Amino acid sequence: MQLERREIVRGLHKLGGKACGKKKHEKYKIWVDNRLIGSFPIPNNHDYSDTLIGMVGKNLSLSNHDFSDVCKCSKGLQWYQDYLMNHNLL
Repeated sequence: MQLERREIVRGLHKLGGKACGKKKHEKYKIWVDNRLIGSFPIPNNHDYSDTLIGMVGKNLSLSNHDFSDVCKCSKGLQWYQDYLMNHNLL
């Protein structure tokens, strides 16, 4: 599975992600219900392989497939909040 950086960033924004740092060394923080879910750097690569997708997804407690679905707009913030609650992560 390949995703482009812009798809990853779009997915993170859908989950309420906030970027900090410079474009080359951007770091994202995901907050849900005033609770920090994950904080991680986003490399400046153009394409993301399963390994990089997994690194981001793991910080969000998501599988590669679920995170890919978020990035491709089939799942959103409400789904993610429900997912976290159902897995006792929120």
